[in-house]
Amino acid sequence: MAGAVAIRGGGETRSFLAVDEPALGSVDATATRLLGSFDPFLQAKDRATLVPGAVQARELWPVLGRPGVVLAGGGLVDTWRPPKSGRTLKVVVDPWQKLPATTRNEIVEQAERLAAYRAGSLAGVEFTTRGLVMQP
Repeated sequence: MAGAVAIRGGGETRSFLAVDEPALGSVDATATRLLGSFDPFLQAKDRATLVPGAVQARELWPVLGRPGVVLAGGGLVDTWRPPKSGRTLKVVVDPWQKLPATTRNEIVEQAERLAAYRAGSLAGVEFTTRGLVMQP
């Protein structure tokens, strides 16, 4: 395809527009962000490039009640849900792997920003692992 750059990853070849190459090179892959359920990043047709495992794909894209996802270190690392009661927001995070303390702290910072954006207060961030509760 004219104007495209081919890259190989995960045993497959993918392409992106050559005009986008400078922007892709300037991306901060170390940032931690809470992406909403329908963030455009999660709407890719080729979901296998975002999450390699079928278990994570089923959790991230269920038929009903999509969770948000945490982007950290250039990849998707866990899902999150924002149960809200009135002006109070609690963020429940379900990591797909053990998270370093710095990443958990960055998730808490992002949750605080989300609560402020929603003009509410943060009641806390709960990290769970399939029933096992971990505190930040």
